[in-house]
Amino acid sequence: MSDQMQADGESRSGSDIDDLFSKESASAQGNPKGKRVLLVDDSEPERMKIGAILRQLGGQVFEAADGRQALAKVKQVEPELIVLDVVMPNRDGIETLRILRQHQLYREIPIVMLTVRSDAETVRKALTSQANDYILKDSGPAAIAERLKRFL
Repeated sequence: MSDQMQADGESRSGSDIDDLFSKESASAQGNPKGKRVLLVDDSEPERMKIGAILRQLGGQVFEAADGRQALAKVKQVEPELIVLDVVMPNRDGIETLRILRQHQLYREIPIVMLTVRSDAETVRKALTSQANDYILKDSGPAAIAERLKRFL
């Protein structure tokens, strides 16, 4: 199913999500030059900003605009790092994180949450849902790079 069809479709039921993860994972296309990173954010300017930082750090960046697209792409990309916005349409980052952590294939992949929210409750939800780190979008490029490079 194409990403656009997935983004436009209705919410997946729990069994559909289980089916998504139960199949053999497809290999990423091409010869990656660095770690494969799935960057998930509904803001194109933020994807451009964070994507540029990730590429500068040597990552091969694949993008998704929301949680549903991320769940559709995760099998194709086989990411070694996921950078996931908290607030998105269709399926937010915390819900997407929880779904990924329920499946053995994705339990060990570092997931870094990215958001403008710094309130204690949002940070608590992300970290108790097994996020590996939490980065504020309004941090400078050098600070963002410093936090991300330990995962690359």
